[in-house]
Amino acid sequence: MVTKYYFLIQFNAVRSKILDWERLKVMLIRVRISYEDYSEM
Repeated sequence: MVTKYYFLIQFNAVRSKILDWERLKVMLIRVRISYEDYSEM
């Protein structure tokens, strides 16, 4: 019973870290694209 809750907490923590990483990656890609567009002008 306790281990199940512990596993769920760990899973949520890992999932939130992965989501943060995905969000950061998307942000970096957007910044890079906008920077390339700006340098081409």
